[in-house]
Formats: sequence, C-alpha cells, structure tokens
Amino acid sequence: NSNKMSAEEKARARWAEVEQFLIEENISDPSTLETSGSPQNRAAEWIANEDGLKTIIPKTKADRDAHIFLERYALAVFYYSLGGEEWRFQLNFMSDDPTCEWWQQLRTTSGQSSAFGAQCGTDSGGHVSRFLAPWLNLRGTIPEEIGLLTSMTFFATHSNNITGLIPDGFKHMEKLEILDL
Repeated sequence: NSNKMSAEEKARARWAEVEQFLIEENISDPSTLETSGSPQNRAAEWIANEDGLKTIIPKTKADRDAHIFLERYALAVFYYSLGGEEWRFQLNFMSDDPTCEWWQQLRTTSGQSSAFGAQCGTDSGGHVSRFLAPWLNLRGTIPEEIGLLTSMTFFATHSNNITGLIPDGFKHMEKLEILDL
C-alpha cells in the first residue's frame, strides 16, 4: 500500500518535527542542532527516535505538556554534553522512565544515602526541581539548554570536571535557591 510510511520514513518525519520545534521555538542554535554528533543533535535524535516514551512533540513552548518534552531534551543534552556514557553511575538517565525517575539512591562520601540525579519535588507539579550529581565523573561544559529546567530549586554538580562559563540559561531558573558547581 503506497499510503503507508516505512519505519525509516516515520523516523525521518519525527526527526524533522523535533528539529522544527527546537529551531522555531529558539530552544537550540540551528547550526549546533544540525551538527552531526553534537550534544544537541544526539539529544534530538534520541528524543525523536530512540526514546521509548515517545514524548509528544509540542507545537509551541506554551503547549500544556510542553515541559515533559523540554525537560527530557534538556537533560539529554546535559547528558551528552557532560560525557554521560562515562559517568560513574547512569542515574537512570536516558531510560524510558519519566524524567522524575532519572535518579538513583547512592551513598555519599560521608556514608549517607542520598538520591543522585533528577527529581521532582512534591510541590513542583511534575517538573524536575532538584538535580544532584557530585563526584560522578561529569566532564565538559554545562549546555545553555539547562535553562529549560525552569522549576529547578537545587542544582549541585560539584567535584566533577566541568569546564567553561556558567551558561546564561541559569537565569531562567527563577526558583533556584541553591547552585553548587
């Protein structure tokens, strides 16, 4: 039947829809997004065709559930920008689970148990509001897209090998109370 799209055609169409949204809504720089192998390109490819959750691609940032897509994309860009494949623990990142479950219970250097990764607070309305990832072998530069996590109140990534400037994206985290880089 000529009306049916092949799996490859569906993947290309979904990628084009993701790319169009990210460019039209000024979420990622088009040249970076289109550079094969860049963190933004890898994150867009993942969310378009590898993410088992198959998040709905919003038409605009104002769409009701746009935050679900935006938070997954922001955390995926963060993962690829900071060498996620080489992290000491994967923290459930890049799984098919909701981003509120991208964390893992670990022991701190003082022996206490703590939740490392991305978490949603009870009062955050299902948005990622806490991120804890010290001593995990994060290497690279924090991407501008981190600013898509607008409900963030606590962000700690100290004791890693993070380089570069603090991205302007942090200014979009108006609820941020603790920043520990």
